Amino acid sequence: MSKRQPDQAGGEPDQIRGPEERRIHGGMPDRPDDEALAKRTEEERVEAGVDDYDPDDVPSATES
Repeated sequence: MSKRQPDQAGGEPDQIRGPEERRIHGGMPDRPDDEALAKRTEEERVEAGVDDYDPDDVPSATES
């Protein structure tokens, strides 16, 4: 599947990107953030109902 570049006016794409765009790999970031990934994974598991929520992440219902 080819990606398209927008035209000069910023409208609809008018040109299919050529092989020069494929020379550079998008790849992973140099240093993945393991803590952010773990937190996002935990949140997704809670949303899916696989894990219970962490009561420490929930603010108290009363104001101090």
